[in-house]
Amino acid sequence: MIWKSIFRGLITFLFLILFQMMGNAQVTFSGDATIESYLSTKKDLPFWFYSNKRGRVNAATTVSAWSHVTANYEFSPNSNIEFGVGAMAQDAGR
Repeated sequence: MIWKSIFRGLITFLFLILFQMMGNAQVTFSGDATIESYLSTKKDLPFWFYSNKRGRVNAATTVSAWSHVTANYEFSPNSNIEFGVGAMAQDAGR
């Protein structure tokens, strides 16, 4: 029974501390989107078009697109947390 009271008091204390920190917090959002088209006179793209592209472009790609969005939640000048999501699509050209 006493542990329940202690636990409830601790949760209330932590909630109040978190609520105070959120009052000083700042949230910023950012993002971008990119679309690229590739043309070649041959069946496949030249090697330097698709090498070192982290899988975003392969030899048969004609169109690729990717985008991402991030949210940065700043608790104080010395602490923050950042969340993000991204997506990528390509047609592989065949």
